[in-house]
Amino acid sequence: MRKERFKDVLRKHADIFNDDYLEAIQKRRATARSLSFKLFSAQLPILIFLVLSLIPVDASVTIFGVSPKASKNLREVLIVASALVGVFATTLNHYVDIMNDIIGCFVDRRSKGDKEVSEFLGLGLGTNLWFLPGVKYENASVSWGFLALISMIAVLGISVLLCTFFGTVYVHFLVLKDIYINPSFSHATSVAVISFVLACDVFTLLLAFLSSGGMPLQDLTNMLTMSKISEKDPDRAAKIYRAMALEHLRRPWFIRLISRMKMPKRLPPG
Repeated sequence: MRKERFKDVLRKHADIFNDDYLEAIQKRRATARSLSFKLFSAQLPILIFLVLSLIPVDASVTIFGVSPKASKNLREVLIVASALVGVFATTLNHYVDIMNDIIGCFVDRRSKGDKEVSEFLGLGLGTNLWFLPGVKYENASVSWGFLALISMIAVLGISVLLCTFFGTVYVHFLVLKDIYINPSFSHATSVAVISFVLACDVFTLLLAFLSSGGMPLQDLTNMLTMSKISEKDPDRAAKIYRAMALEHLRRPWFIRLISRMKMPKRLPPG
């Protein structure tokens, strides 16, 4: 819906949102991506030190001159810093996704429905980062080996991403658990740190879902239909509402709890 709204605005005000505006959006996106990379560069050593804090303090291991004992004393500070970096990075990614949608609207408008033009414009403007040759080109066609290779790359890439995600979540959980069981400061401080970090995690997940997840929509067609029927024939509208209520009551209690009444398949006669 966000992209469709952008398309509508660009179509109505094509003279305002011109090439200069597109160039400005690209510069802002480049700046935001550069800042996101810097945040990632800061997050990586923090994660390493948090992993180091999980090692027993008597282990003779040092990373960048920092020992497990020193990292364990900094757990609360590191985990709060990691949570804040995650919030800032997710906010920047959301901003970059918005600008990608705007640039994608320019690509769609200029390609005029041509898939090849859209693909190459997307490559040039940075909205299409994955390019593969066509399955068929004139008398040539890719073999099954190429398709198997692409499938293998996709499976390995997804596996690496999943392992990285779940590994990071597991380390995150272990550090929070260790802070609660063996706090470096007072117990109240550990609880406050854990609460703050969990609040940042929830905010990050919700913003990430808002940016790239599905958006629940409500279909108002039946409501508008019932509004028209109520104006023209109130008695028929009352019969329809009664039929909707009876059909809803026939469902199991749990389904009634999480769902709404629906328009009956057969409307009562007027």
